[in-house]
Amino acid sequence: MAILGIEGPFRKSTPIAPGQAVWVQLGEREGYGDSAVAVTAVGTGDRGGTYVLRVEDVAVTTVVTVEGDISSASYSLGCNVRNVGETTVQRWSVIVGVIHS
Repeated sequence: MAILGIEGPFRKSTPIAPGQAVWVQLGEREGYGDSAVAVTAVGTGDRGGTYVLRVEDVAVTTVVTVEGDISSASYSLGCNVRNVGETTVQRWSVIVGVIHS
C-alpha cells in the first residue's frame, strides 16, 4: 500500500531569467530515504505571460549524525529549477509529492 504525502508549496522570490537555473534545498526528512519523490515548480506573477519551469537534477543526500556510539541518518532533498520560458520569473513555488511504499 502506497502512502502519498504533499509538502509545500515552498514559495520562492529569487528571480530566474530565461535559460537560468536555481538550486533549491527543500529540507531534511527521514522519510526521503525510502520514498519516491515527485517535484513540481510553478511560476506565479501579476505581469501576465507564460512561465515555463522545469525541475532538474533531483537529489536525495544522506545526512549522517553521530553522537557518541549512536548514529542516525536523515535525508536532504534538493533540485534545480530552470526557467525554460521567455519571461523572467520573479515568484514561484515548489511542491513535493512523497510516495512511501
